[in-house]
Amino acid sequence: MNDTAAYSLAICELFNPTLHGLTTESSPNIHGQYLVQSSFTMDEFMEDEWTDVLDMMKSQYASYPIHYKKMIILETTNTLLKVTNILN
Repeated sequence: MNDTAAYSLAICELFNPTLHGLTTESSPNIHGQYLVQSSFTMDEFMEDEWTDVLDMMKSQYASYPIHYKKMIILETTNTLLKVTNILN
């Protein structure tokens, strides 16, 4: 068995209701959770297959109107503060 097969790397995003959406059917514990956007084997990572995904994500974030970006930053900051308070 290839040693690298036992490992994966992931591009994750902190859940954000403005970005990802929130409904009455959403998990009540979704705030503060990370969502896996994509995962890669070590070989895929070393072959730079993650760069296309990251470029796509950057492009999507860049296309949001400025007021939307401000809401995302505020919601993410508030979530991180809540998670930090829980962990401390």
